[in-house]
Amino acid sequence: MGVSTDTSSRYSRETGYGDCAGAAMNPDRIEPILTRTGEISGVWKGVSLHSRIDPRREAERAVKEALPHDAEGIVVFGFGLGYHVEAILTHFPRAKVWVVEPDPLLFRSALELKDCGELISHPRVRIFVGTDGSVVDHLLHSIEETPFSIYRFRPSVELHGEFFRDLERRLHRVLSRRQVNLHTLARFGKLWVRNLCRNMNLLSRYGGIEALKEKFSSIPALVIAAGPSLDEILPHLSTLREKFLIIAVDTSYHPCIRAHVEPDFLVVMDPQYWNTRHLDRAVQRSSRLVSEPSTHPTIFRKFPGRTFLAGSLFPLGKYLVEKIGKRASLGAGGSVATSAWDFARLLGCNPIVMAGLDLSFPRKRTHCRGSFFEERVYSIRTRLDPEETHFFRYLQEATPLSLPSNDGKTVLTDQRMLVYRDWFEIQGILYRDLRTLTLSRHGLKIEGVEWVSLEELLEYPSCRNRVDSLLRETDQTPPVLPDKSAIEKGRKEILKGLDTLEELAREGIQMVQSLRNHDPQQEKIDLELLNRIDEKIISHQYHDIAGFLLAKTLLSIEQSKAATVEQTLENSLRIYTDLLDSIRFHREVLTRNVSSQETSQDFPPETDDS
Repeated sequence: MGVSTDTSSRYSRETGYGDCAGAAMNPDRIEPILTRTGEISGVWKGVSLHSRIDPRREAERAVKEALPHDAEGIVVFGFGLGYHVEAILTHFPRAKVWVVEPDPLLFRSALELKDCGELISHPRVRIFVGTDGSVVDHLLHSIEETPFSIYRFRPSVELHGEFFRDLERRLHRVLSRRQVNLHTLARFGKLWVRNLCRNMNLLSRYGGIEALKEKFSSIPALVIAAGPSLDEILPHLSTLREKFLIIAVDTSYHPCIRAHVEPDFLVVMDPQYWNTRHLDRAVQRSSRLVSEPSTHPTIFRKFPGRTFLAGSLFPLGKYLVEKIGKRASLGAGGSVATSAWDFARLLGCNPIVMAGLDLSFPRKRTHCRGSFFEERVYSIRTRLDPEETHFFRYLQEATPLSLPSNDGKTVLTDQRMLVYRDWFEIQGILYRDLRTLTLSRHGLKIEGVEWVSLEELLEYPSCRNRVDSLLRETDQTPPVLPDKSAIEKGRKEILKGLDTLEELAREGIQMVQSLRNHDPQQEKIDLELLNRIDEKIISHQYHDIAGFLLAKTLLSIEQSKAATVEQTLENSLRIYTDLLDSIRFHREVLTRNVSSQETSQDFPPETDDS
């Protein structure tokens, strides 16, 4: 696989790579090959990286065959000498590109052998080098919500098969989680927006959670969820309270009160009316509420104690919160238990012990005894529709499956629970110095979360005096409240911006309708105008606010995959029409008079899409 002396001299002069014969003998360098077209190819650990005839043309052909023409994001398995990455940038001029190269030595050698400066500094390219867990985590974080396809560079997959198989499994988890998120958004999107507008005045009434950052540094926290295993913990909760800061979620609050323990903090994040019923006849003044602006308004009426608001995770809320200053947000992994864990992390607690976090159905049960969910099932059961039928439907509706549990056996779980599990596993990578423990011996196994026995926790030293002292200090510190006029100013600016977006949506609808009856000679012109409208919408300051409610439409379009021009036009019309409906909905709820009394009244049960 060597090259001639003349070729060796040329590489030495033009690339600074040195003697090729030496490179071939050096296992830390790519063995260079001069192709027929004059391009550089090479061999690494016995594997040819690119064509020895025309590596650039080979890459272009492979890329076009492997990737869909409308790819918005592309995860590339392996860097090689970068020919395939260059081809991707050329043939997908708008796509974001993430390149994962497991071998730092190969990557360094490639940069020495071939000039890749323009490639690695390209604004649409991010390169992740190494096999460290943080490399993969940074990749997953970087992708965020961008739709992506995978390009498997064959030589790299051959060299690092196990690494890329594991990475692909994790990427498929991301896609699965996105599907769940899209379904959730399609179901609750309007309710989140409506609640946010009802709660708008609360942004200037309550302080933010950022005031609590690191206030309980190194104090152990017990985060209480409402899984079936909580039943084993409740008899010992009074003793554990002496040794931990107690953080409950809405579903576990009532069981805690029945065990004669008032949580130090109560985390509530759900937008639904029925979720407020967890707090019926239970809330006491000594707890502190941690919530966010899209929670159902009834929660704030029911809660008499100190309240802290997290920043909103939704576009409308984010913009309004920015108008009053930066506020810390809590991670959202799909469950209030994930938000409660992240709140404990923000407080500086270490370790964080999870109680009742089963993420599964041990003994075919869904919740602990006495939770609102379980009591409601017993209250509505009939002879022809007993509680067993309700529980069976709940277990079956999200594709149940059996997976390893903390006791080394298997437990029944479902796809929803896997989304929560994946979230906790990612946090374990992000915060390696933070210990997370679980008391759920029969619950779903979570990598990075250790099982701990109740007996071991009961041996922890008491820290209640210190906790109570810090809580008194917190209660006596007045909140920093923003200027209410800033929120009103932001509301008016959004309304004005929505007017501009409405004009663009109407223009798009008219253009599609015109194109359906197009003059063939005008087709190209109209398509270019449509692209311009799309670009104006995407670049608009408030496009993410108006587009927030399009999840159901986008999910349907993604599943159907347009195959003809007519189908593409139909999809465009659906998007413009639903964007127009979303703009009208936002305008309606933003212009509705939000009185200070609105959060003081009960709200009737609402449908999911109300």
